Amino acid sequence: MIEYNIETFHRQNIEKAKRQAIEEFPSESVGIIVDHKYIPCTNIAGNKESEFKISPADIVKAYELGDVQAIVHSHNDHPHASKTDMDRQIRSEVPWIIINLKNGYVRQVFAWGDQLPIPEYKGRPFFMGVSDCFSLVRDYYRNELDITLPVWPREYGFWKKDDKAFENVVMDGLDEVGFKIVSTDPNDLQLHDGILAKVNSSIINHTAVYIDQGLLLHHLCLHSNSLSNTAPVNMYRNNVVCIVRHKTLC
Repeated sequence: MIEYNIETFHRQNIEKAKRQAIEEFPSESVGIIVDHKYIPCTNIAGNKESEFKISPADIVKAYELGDVQAIVHSHNDHPHASKTDMDRQIRSEVPWIIINLKNGYVRQVFAWGDQLPIPEYKGRPFFMGVSDCFSLVRDYYRNELDITLPVWPREYGFWKKDDKAFENVVMDGLDEVGFKIVSTDPNDLQLHDGILAKVNSSIINHTAVYIDQGLLLHHLCLHSNSLSNTAPVNMYRNNVVCIVRHKTLC
């Protein structure tokens, strides 16, 4: 079982949430951590096997009990944060936790949100939308340069689409976040430069950051147990589309 970014929460809360998820499988379970205590809630969604909606009465009760530390829900064999999950987490302004089950067994437990400490760059397990290439690069810029990029809620499999929506979002939004294209040649890389690349895709689907000495920091999903790491830039030279640099570094 893979666990990520849950150190902030008491172990007993995670265990209670996991037990509830197993009991309610294949429906998505839901709960709220309030004042360091896990409160099971009722899922009133129409299709409980693929979505969740917390009972309004449970929400009111939770906020009456104290400070909400996290919203928890389970997935039925979907080891990714959905676009809806990411969007709702941002709006809730508290961390979210996903407990992913397969065949009734817990496979992954992932927590995310800017309210949590930034984890180590290397050794992160892959969980699309929560712990992937963009979230790693975003954490790097937040931590190293105090540059906070907006979160881009995204669905799993965006790189398989033919409408180039992701490429447009990235390229058209560079100026808004203070970045500009400086080159397409990896030989021009400088410390802290961002790298936009295509990996087994017709559109830009991978981001990385140059950390000097010929190395990039990235999180490539090669298999279910892929960990974030560093790699020689030359390994991905042919995948590079462009190099971007923040205005404060130009």
